[in-house]
Amino acid sequence: MPDSITNLKEDKNILKLLIALSIPAVISGLVDSLYNTVDSIFVGQYVGSDALAALSIISVIQLMYISIGVLFSIGNASIISRALGAHHPERVLASLTHAFWGLFCVSNIISFTILLNLEAFLQLIGASEVVLPYAREYGSIILWTGFILPINNMLLGAFRARGQAVQATYFNILGAGLNIGLDALFIMEFGWGVAGAAIATAISQSVVFIFAIRQVMKMYKTKFLLRHKEEISFPLLKEIITVGMPTGLRLILFVAVASVGNIILAKYGTEYLSSFGVFNRVLNLLAMINISLSIGAQPLIGINYGAQLYKRVKHIIFITLVTGFIMSVSASLFLYMAPNMIFSLFTPDKNIVLLCQQISRMHSYTFWAWGVFICIAEALQAMGHAKQSFYLSVSYPLMMGTLFVLFDHLWGIDRLFWAPATAFLLIGILAVIVLIIDLKKLDFKIEHLKNAY
Repeated sequence: MPDSITNLKEDKNILKLLIALSIPAVISGLVDSLYNTVDSIFVGQYVGSDALAALSIISVIQLMYISIGVLFSIGNASIISRALGAHHPERVLASLTHAFWGLFCVSNIISFTILLNLEAFLQLIGASEVVLPYAREYGSIILWTGFILPINNMLLGAFRARGQAVQATYFNILGAGLNIGLDALFIMEFGWGVAGAAIATAISQSVVFIFAIRQVMKMYKTKFLLRHKEEISFPLLKEIITVGMPTGLRLILFVAVASVGNIILAKYGTEYLSSFGVFNRVLNLLAMINISLSIGAQPLIGINYGAQLYKRVKHIIFITLVTGFIMSVSASLFLYMAPNMIFSLFTPDKNIVLLCQQISRMHSYTFWAWGVFICIAEALQAMGHAKQSFYLSVSYPLMMGTLFVLFDHLWGIDRLFWAPATAFLLIGILAVIVLIIDLKKLDFKIEHLKNAY
């Protein structure tokens, strides 16, 4: 077994290991988020606020792809980490192959279904007559390479599953850097507008796919082949989906929540839709720090859990939670004090910038609770505790959607943006309760091992 995997099980300085795994994941996550952020900056500055609002609509489709990617990626990574910890290399290869082909089939079905009904779908998720032409232009391009985004998510997750987060970071930097350069060329130089942003994203993601799949094939010594019907394992495919379901379904439900949010905001005008879209780009960058911390902790938790080092697992979870809390409090302070300059990057419209600041301040009061939630949810998945993570993860978007509709009905636009802030607080409290219950079960396993010896 590779030294890096042995180190994850034996090194007593857990904080050092967590930092070593998380820093590349944080960098990778932030760079990965730049795809949509950079598109928004170029489109907002050089095309206009209506086109910027269109990207808020298109983000629903992109979130759909990400959710499918995460559904397979997290389940696959959890199985890989636990299999490496338990010395089962054949299970690692089988999981990789099933995740790859499962993603390829599902994402292509989604792409072509939406392409055949693109205009109707865009209207369904909140595109108004003003925004529709821009959203249609972007969507009609990006959907042809839609399968690449979720597969890239799975491939980069395969690096992190064995503690090779730096590799994933390299590929994310490559993709984001290429996307920035192509955005500047296609939008500023060629004047291709929204279409230029879509083409830039499609090309950069395709380049990452080509390099990443070659490296994964080399690292795991696999060709992703299923040559005989007998090699297809539906129980394994089910396990991949089951473990990844909590986060995947959470994001899928967020597709519905985002659609509801777009529909509600559209009736108040394009300014509100654009403002919330811009703010979410900034929020996603901050959220990615906590998400990446949790991703960095996953192989550490999964490999030690697979090796039945349950005391060590508890210690890792505690350190991850404390670190995540500190980071999310810092992010909350940033949201409270967010300067004009941040939002002005996306648009010269002063009204939109002012709205972004107001929305940011509302979210700042409880964003720290969301940071606690995400650390707990991802830790449960890393241990393969799909049921607990499922209930926790599904509760979040359901809370968000319900509160969005309720706040709109009771108070309208004046207090609408307090809905996400309230959801942050409620899900943070629920996550702590679920973790306490789960840790008691872990204590039972520790006692059971003591008695066995």
